[in-house]
Amino acid sequence: MYIYNYRLFDRHRQRVASLAILGDERAEWRPDRYGYELWGCEVSLRFPIVKLLDYQEQSARLAAAGGYRRKPGRVLP
Repeated sequence: MYIYNYRLFDRHRQRVASLAILGDERAEWRPDRYGYELWGCEVSLRFPIVKLLDYQEQSARLAAAGGYRRKPGRVLP
């Protein structure tokens, strides 16, 4: 996440907003930051998350609300 963020900024010289969409099955796992410290130098990135598991009970209602259309996909080799 951090690498994509700084590379986009470096290339386009525009501020970048990062967002994590978590599609795993672990309800407790919610990483919202990346960072490290080395020899007194600290690097960190905090970002909002969306956990798809939180919307599992609402999936039928969300699909019925419109805006969601399943499009046939293509299988890539």
